[in-house]
Amino acid sequence: MLGKTAVEVRADGVAVVTINNPPLNLLSVDGSRGKFSAGFNVTAFGGTQGKMTKMELGFMSIQIVTDTLEGTQRLPRLVGLSKALEMILMSKRVDGKEARILSLVDTIAPADKLLEVACQWALDIVERRRPWVISLYRTDKLESLAEARAILKSARLEAQRQNPNVVHPLVCIDVIEQGIVSSPRKALRKEAEALQELRQSSTCRSLVHVFFAQRQIFKIPVISKMNLLPRKIVKVAVVGGGLMSSEIATMLVLSNYQVILKETNKKHLIDAISIVKENLQNRVKNGRATQEGLEKSLSLLEGVLDYGKFKDVDLVIEAESESLSLKQEIFSNLEKCCPLHWHFTSNISQFGVEIGFGERTKSQHRLLGSTFLLSVRKFGLVMYNVIVGSSIQVNVVLTKLSDSEMVEMILFPALNEACRMISDGVVIRSSDLDVASVLGMGFPAYRGGIIYWSDSFGSKYICSRLEKWSKAYGGFFQPCNYIMERSAKNISLTSETRQAKSQL
Repeated sequence: MLGKTAVEVRADGVAVVTINNPPLNLLSVDGSRGKFSAGFNVTAFGGTQGKMTKMELGFMSIQIVTDTLEGTQRLPRLVGLSKALEMILMSKRVDGKEARILSLVDTIAPADKLLEVACQWALDIVERRRPWVISLYRTDKLESLAEARAILKSARLEAQRQNPNVVHPLVCIDVIEQGIVSSPRKALRKEAEALQELRQSSTCRSLVHVFFAQRQIFKIPVISKMNLLPRKIVKVAVVGGGLMSSEIATMLVLSNYQVILKETNKKHLIDAISIVKENLQNRVKNGRATQEGLEKSLSLLEGVLDYGKFKDVDLVIEAESESLSLKQEIFSNLEKCCPLHWHFTSNISQFGVEIGFGERTKSQHRLLGSTFLLSVRKFGLVMYNVIVGSSIQVNVVLTKLSDSEMVEMILFPALNEACRMISDGVVIRSSDLDVASVLGMGFPAYRGGIIYWSDSFGSKYICSRLEKWSKAYGGFFQPCNYIMERSAKNISLTSETRQAKSQL
C-alpha cells in the first residue's frame, strides 16, 4: 500500500497535513496509524513544535548514521551546546517536562487536545500574538566561542575513548563546530557531503542492520497477529546471595525498575548493597553516568531479609547457589507470598526450570527461563601462564598467532554455536542472534552482530578454519552441519531457510 498525504483546511484557516505511513525521513504530525516522528526539526512547519504529554524526545540519527534534518545545527541553539552533545552522542531522551524547560518544545498538550493547541499556536503566530522564532539562527543558548571550543574538545576525547573504532561521532562533532564557528548553512553543506560518504561505509550498513533487527524481534509468527499487549513490569525482586544477585540488581535499577534485593542475613545484605553502590559509582567515574543518576538508581533499590515486601512484585529472579532443594524451597515460599500476577525466573545453569520447579508447583504458567552472565574481567592469562610455567621449571612454548587469528579462534566457535541454534530452529531468524550478541554479549553494533559479521569472511572461509582447528585441537572446533552445508553451496550464513520450531 502506497503512502498517502491528506490536507484539510479548517474553518479557522489552518491547514492540517496528515501523512499516512511515512518513510523514515519524514515527519507525521498526526499519522492515521499512530504518531511517528523521525526528523524532529522540519522547517516546513515553521520551527514551532508541540508534543503530547507522555512522549519522549531524542536524537536517534547518530545510532544509524542518517540525515539529521538540520538537527546538528538547531538542537545546540535550542538547548545549549553541552546538553545537545549529550543528547546527540548518547542518544539520550528527555521527557515532556524537561523538553519544555530546555525550550526543545514550545508547548505540551494531552494527546486528544494536541491538534487544537497546535492550530491555535499557528494562528497566534500568523496574527502576531506570538513571536515566530527561527531556531536555526538563535544564539542566546550558545556558549561563548572559547567555551564552545573547550566543550567540543572534551566531547571529541570522550567520543574517541568510548568509540575508538568508528568515525561518525567525530564527524558529527566537526559539523556542530562548523556551525558555531562559521555558519549553520555552511555546516549543513558539510554535513550533507560527509553523510554521503558515511552511508557507503560498512559501519553505517551494520548499524542500520542492528536497528531494524531489533524491531524485527517483536514480529513473532502467529503471536504478532493476536494483538497481545506486553505485561507491565514495575517492581522486580532478586533472591539469592553473592555477586550475581548484586550484578542483576545493578542492571535492573539502571533500567529504572524498582528492585527488592533479598538476602539471608544482615551482613550478606550489606555486602550485596555495597557491591551495587560500587558498580554505580564506577559508572560515574567512567563518565557513563552522573552523580544525580547514581542517586536516582540507588533510590530504586531496597534490601530485605524476608518475603514481606513481595506482595506487589511483578517478577522474581532467583540467583541462589546451585542447590536444587534450596531453589525449590525458595520457590515454595514465593508461591505463598507473591501476588497472583507474578512471574518467576531462575538463573539456573545446572537444572532446567521445568525440571527444578515444574513438577512441584501449581504455577507452571508463571515460570520463565533466563540466564544472566557477569561481565568478563580483563586478566593477563597468557602472561600468568608463562610465569607459572617458568616457576615450576616447565618449558613454555607460546603459539604464534596474529591478532586476526586470535579473534577468529575465539569468535568462530561462538559463531558455530549460533549457527547450530539456527539449524535447530531455536531462533526465528538469524538477525535475532545478531541482536542477542550486541545487547547480551557486548558484540560491537558497528559490526552488525555475530551472524551479520560472518558475511565479511564468507561461509567457505569460516568452515575451512574450523575444520583445520578441529583436526589440530579436537571436536570443540568441529563445524556444524549448517555451516558445512552453506560452505559446500557457497551460501551466506545470514540467508533464511527455516521457520523456527515452537518452544512452547
